Amino acid sequence: MQCSHCGTEIGLRYIAERLIGIGEASRILGVNPKTMVKWDTMGILPGIRIGLWRIYEKESIEDLKKYSQGHRIDTRMIQAWMAEQQAY
Repeated sequence: MQCSHCGTEIGLRYIAERLIGIGEASRILGVNPKTMVKWDTMGILPGIRIGLWRIYEKESIEDLKKYSQGHRIDTRMIQAWMAEQQAY
C-alpha cells in the first residue's frame, strides 16, 4: 500500500503502530471530526489519504496537543506549531 501524500510504501505494522484515524485524532485534540476535515481540506492540518480514509501520524497529533499546553487548538496555533516543526 502506498501513501497518497508522500508516496512511501506503507505496511500494515506501520499503520497499526504509528497512524490513527480521524476519530482518535479529533478526540486527542479535543475537536469535532468535522473540524479535522475542514483543516485538512484547507491544508491547515493535512491528513494522509488512503482511499477514503483520512489518517494522521499519532506522534504529530500528540506533539500538537502538548504544544497547545491545554489551550484551545485553533488555526493560528496549528500554523505556529507547523512553522516550528519546519524549522527543525
